Amino acid sequence: MVELKKLNEDLSFFLNQISPILIEEIKQIYLSKSLNLIDNKESKDIVYYNFEYLHDFLNIEFFYTDKEGFVISEMKDMLSKKIKSNSFLPIEIWNKLNDIEYNFQIDDWLAILEVYEAEKDGIFRDWFINCWSKAIQYAPNSIPTYFSTKEFDTGIELHSMDIVEINKEQPNQRRYFE
Repeated sequence: MVELKKLNEDLSFFLNQISPILIEEIKQIYLSKSLNLIDNKESKDIVYYNFEYLHDFLNIEFFYTDKEGFVISEMKDMLSKKIKSNSFLPIEIWNKLNDIEYNFQIDDWLAILEVYEAEKDGIFRDWFINCWSKAIQYAPNSIPTYFSTKEFDTGIELHSMDIVEINKEQPNQRRYFE
């Protein structure tokens, strides 16, 4: 559908505009280890870096986990202060998507939406990985780093680009299976 394809083109354009901001923010994470640790944890306890995003709104949180997969830091909302939003999906795109939805029967809409969402996720994932790859050129780091959606139990280990299973049954724990 042409209208939905245009929304993904708009998303791609928007993401490319904010790429330098995300690259800088990732560099700062790797250079400073700036998140506050919780439960008396120390920087030596950091074993994994995690970037998780919500499928619908494309907002990313970053946090550290320890060797047991427990979250040991505060959650950092990526770019929320710099783009004045907690979502990487511009509100204009969200509103247009809702407007388009009213033109379809529910069964037709769900099939069309599935294709749109898959393309949107691919655009977002590829954009994030590209930004991450550029950032680590300036802040090399070998700590295993995972990128995943909050809603699904699979992700990507960014250094190896392996697809991994991430058990997320507990809200404050992640288990990684490679």
